[in-house]
Amino acid sequence: MPIHTAKRRRQKPTMTDIDRPMSPAQPLGIDSDHSLQVELYVRPDISTISHRQVDAIQHRLRILTETPVIDEVDRTRWPRAQVTDSGTGSDDLTRQCIVAEFEAWADDHGVSLRPAFRRQPVPSSLTESSESEEKIRVPIATVALYEASDLAGVVPYTTNYGTDTANTVTVNDWLCAVEDRVDGVATQSVPRREEQDSTA
Repeated sequence: MPIHTAKRRRQKPTMTDIDRPMSPAQPLGIDSDHSLQVELYVRPDISTISHRQVDAIQHRLRILTETPVIDEVDRTRWPRAQVTDSGTGSDDLTRQCIVAEFEAWADDHGVSLRPAFRRQPVPSSLTESSESEEKIRVPIATVALYEASDLAGVVPYTTNYGTDTANTVTVNDWLCAVEDRVDGVATQSVPRREEQDSTA
């Protein structure tokens, strides 16, 4: 399982008196006693337009590093989903492990990563194994929030998944909510329409 390495962090004031959120109105992470590290996971098989949209997301995250919320932002390409015979050392295993960590966080907090993350079964006729295997489909952009080396949140996520009141919080939803809660940020970074569609 991949471990997010804690980085040296600049000393910045912390935000207080904000309850732990699980909705866009109270965005994940801004109640932390420490600034967060953000890992922006990007799917490798996206179009040029989608790359521009992800660049816009990264720009908005970097603006937030000037606030108490975020300390550092790193951009990482998702490992490709490849079904292999043994899986050992494969890209698919790496993706499996990252998503397993994200799913554990979601389970602990009563939310779901679906439908943004999808497990797709692969027919045994397409593999060398007699056992059923699967690929994991990931969003165009995923924001993973870390406090030191601990996973503190994953976006997108869905509350009340599988019910009539299900609500998916996209990366854009989360960014807009954080920008609205942080003085001066919302006026510096007004999201364009193409940014709003990038995490669908």
